[in-house]
Amino acid sequence: MELGLVRDSEHAEVDALVQDSGLPLDDIDHCRGTQFVARSDGKIVATAALEIRGDDAVLRSVAVAKDRRGEHLGDQIVTYAVQEAKRLHLHGLYLLTETAEGFFPRFGFVEEPRDAAPAEIQESVEYCHVCGSHAIAMALRLEDQQ
Repeated sequence: MELGLVRDSEHAEVDALVQDSGLPLDDIDHCRGTQFVARSDGKIVATAALEIRGDDAVLRSVAVAKDRRGEHLGDQIVTYAVQEAKRLHLHGLYLLTETAEGFFPRFGFVEEPRDAAPAEIQESVEYCHVCGSHAIAMALRLEDQQ
C-alpha cells in the first residue's frame, strides 16, 4: 500500500471513486494539492482531501473503493490526512457527514454545532452549498495535539 498525493494523471480515477461513493465533487479542483490517495497494485483504492481555509481545513471526499471496503483503508487514508494537516501546522479539521458520524470519532473528531466552525470554514462550498442542514458537523482540534 502506498499513500501520497494524487498525481495529475489520476484525477479522473479519483473523481470516479468519489462519485461512486455518492460524494460531491463541487470545488474539488481547489483541493488537488492536498488530495491524498492510497494505491494498491497501481490502482487508487482510497482518497481523502483537505480544503485548506486559513489556519484550518475541511476534511472532505473520504472514499474507499467498494470492492476494498472492510480492509481499514478508510482508517489509513484519514490517519494520513490528519498527519498531513499536523505537518502543515493547521489548527483544526472540520467535516460534514450525512452517513459516517460513527466513523470519525476514532480519530478524535467530536460533534459540534455547525456554526461553531471558524468563519472561513463556514464559507466553504461544502458548508454553504453541498451538504444540507441535516449533515452532522464534526471537528478535530489539531493545535491541542501538536
